[in-house]
Amino acid sequence: YKTHAELDALAQAHPDDGLLHGRGQPGTHDMGLLRDTLAQLRALPAGASMWVPRYDKSAHAGQGDRAPRSEWQRVTGPVDVVVLEGWCLGFRSMGRRAGPRCPPHMRNVDAYLAEFDETYAQLDAFVVVQALSAKYVYAWREQAEQERRARGEGAMDAAQVVKFVGRYYPSYEQYLPQLYATSPCAEDRTLRYWIDENRRPCHDGPPGGATGVL
Repeated sequence: YKTHAELDALAQAHPDDGLLHGRGQPGTHDMGLLRDTLAQLRALPAGASMWVPRYDKSAHAGQGDRAPRSEWQRVTGPVDVVVLEGWCLGFRSMGRRAGPRCPPHMRNVDAYLAEFDETYAQLDAFVVVQALSAKYVYAWREQAEQERRARGEGAMDAAQVVKFVGRYYPSYEQYLPQLYATSPCAEDRTLRYWIDENRRPCHDGPPGGATGVL
């Protein structure tokens, strides 16, 4: 994600778009830093090293901030495998594909989402962990914050979690059906599997083979 200061500036630039008021949605990620980091990891020769950025989600009472460089991870090459994980990886801008037009409340996010295409081009394979219901994310986020509270770290309370996840959910509704149908990588380089509310892999998807948001 962008730094806390950059996220504040983004929110001020979009005062009427609550989806961009805090980290989460496309537009809040530092895509240049992401692409550069992936490229450097791919090209890192044996014996050479580099710093990999870290993000501290506990900073600013759970709002988050990029960790200081002194806390970044140092990696020495060569690197065999890089796993890039992200909640909205695989979402594709509606402006870049055929289909219904983007609804007005998603236009800013959708425009920023187009920046992800360059990152998708850097991927060799893709794994889609498909949840039986997108609504699980509310409970899963609360579980993560409960763990932070127990450790005495900066964390959101239950009401803040609902508000926080509520900013993510419109993108789940808008983009998950397409992701569950089409990968940003070729299908022969894509692994898909379903998980239930307890994050356990399950053999069957939603009833009737539905791929929408349940």
